[in-house]
Amino acid sequence: MSLKNSWIADVIVDHTIQGNENRGNYRDVALFFQDEDNIIGTSFMPYVQNVAGLTAINYRAEPYPYRTEVGCTLGRMFQPCEVDNPKDPVTPVIEAHAGDPVRIHVFGASSEQNGMFTVEKHEWPIEPFLPGADMISTV
Repeated sequence: MSLKNSWIADVIVDHTIQGNENRGNYRDVALFFQDEDNIIGTSFMPYVQNVAGLTAINYRAEPYPYRTEVGCTLGRMFQPCEVDNPKDPVTPVIEAHAGDPVRIHVFGASSEQNGMFTVEKHEWPIEPFLPGADMISTV
């Protein structure tokens, strides 16, 4: 076990603890969204196309134009794609095997705009441990 800070962890449930008998292992992810642009998202026309301030996830961002400049094709935009130095983009990339349970914690910093979080084509219970809870796809 490491005490190093990380935004992702594999949680191994101790089934010897009462109440954990039916809980399974899962991948746990924490995403902290932030922006410092007071204009983007406001209600006037024409809409602003470019963000003027800092926007990031977990204090990191690797904008799309930078990825194309280093040779990333659209199909590999969210994967290691530099030929000489392949590595993940600095913006967090959530990875898991199909069918593996994942728990995502989403935090939004103080901002002038409301934000929504969604994982395309995925749904999850609004109350994770409540049997029969409504399923949602955006929070």
